[in-house]
Amino acid sequence: MAKCPSGVFARSICAAGCMKNEKCVPIQNEMWCCPTLPEARNREMQCSTSGAFSSGDRCDPQFPTTTCPSGSTCELNQEQTAHICCFPAAENSRNKGQKKKPTFIPVILPSTSTEISTFPEEELGETILTCLDGSQVLFENNLSVMCPKLGEPCKKAGFICQLSDLDDVFICCSAAPKLIPEVEKQSEIQPSCPFSYVPAKNPGNLSEVHRCLTLFSLDCPFGFTCLPSSTTDSYLCCQRKPL
Repeated sequence: MAKCPSGVFARSICAAGCMKNEKCVPIQNEMWCCPTLPEARNREMQCSTSGAFSSGDRCDPQFPTTTCPSGSTCELNQEQTAHICCFPAAENSRNKGQKKKPTFIPVILPSTSTEISTFPEEELGETILTCLDGSQVLFENNLSVMCPKLGEPCKKAGFICQLSDLDDVFICCSAAPKLIPEVEKQSEIQPSCPFSYVPAKNPGNLSEVHRCLTLFSLDCPFGFTCLPSSTTDSYLCCQRKPL
């Protein structure tokens, strides 16, 4: 599997379909489904030991007692990409249903110079709030900035108060429309067969590849198989390269 920029592994190629919390990212000339930053953080903090749970801290295996909270151990995460602090299953059972004491972050609107309110927000190691519409979250001191009223401007220009993925909780989200990077515009990326396969040419236009309906459909020339493109969300007729 390809490794995403966030450090976790991609789930699949984009042609197989990405999930809601994933996006297409070009890696080594192919398009892969990589998790968004909040999802990548959650996956990074998954303990490999069954029943164990993370404290939300990274650690140094050579100095576990100085980098992990008391009662936890330093171990490789489930994806084996980083060392994290994990509490044993017994500790998890005792803490089941209990939430960590919330921290607070002040919210200051641009129209005033005084602090108007504070809102609880759990630390990122426990819960990561994301904008309900998938837009960018405003962070401050490693915490997502919460706000009191839908549609209110936030203290940083370009962010407004919007719904989060947690019921009845509002956070500061980007007000600008999400822009699709040039590398992700499907119209500018040519479909390509998977590794070690070559595409069939379109009989009507030899500069284009021969597309097909779906996996293994029977609309390809003799000797070619309908396979998912490794670079776009489409299917094309491919033939294995001769040895």
